[in-house]
Amino acid sequence: MEEKNEFSKLFSDTVEKIKELGGAAKLHALIKAEEAKKQELYYRLGKKYYKLFQDSPEKDLKEIVEKLLACDAKIAEYKQTMQDAGESFRDVEKKVDDIAEEVSEEVDQKMQEAAQKADDTVQKATEVFESAKDLAKDIAEDFKESEAEE
Repeated sequence: MEEKNEFSKLFSDTVEKIKELGGAAKLHALIKAEEAKKQELYYRLGKKYYKLFQDSPEKDLKEIVEKLLACDAKIAEYKQTMQDAGESFRDVEKKVDDIAEEVSEEVDQKMQEAAQKADDTVQKATEVFESAKDLAKDIAEDFKESEAEE
C-alpha cells in the first residue's frame, strides 16, 4: 500500500511539473511577443514625437532632439555637397534612397514575420500545454480506475 502512495505522490508531482513547464513556456512566449510589440511602439513613438516637437522639446528630451537636429543638419550639408558636385551624385542619392526604402520595407516585413512567429510560438506552446494537461488527466483517470479495481 505504501508503494501505491509513493507512486501516487510521484505521479501528482509529475503532473504539477508538466503544468508548471507548460505555463512557463506559454508565459515566456507571450512575454517575448509583447517585448517585440513594445520595441516597435517605442520606435513609432520616438519618430512621431520628433516630428511633432522637434522645435520645442521637453527639457528632459532636449539633448536627444538637439542631436537629431545636428544629424539633420549634417544630412542637409551632405545633400548640398552632392548637389553642388553635379547630376551623377543626384542619381546616387536617388538610388540610395530607393535602397533605404527597400531596406525599411524589408525590416518592416521581418518585424511582422517575427511578431507572427512569436504568435505562432505562443499558439504551439498553448497546444503543447493543453496536450500535456489532457495526457495528465488521462493518466490520472487510468490510475484512479486501477486503484478502484484493486
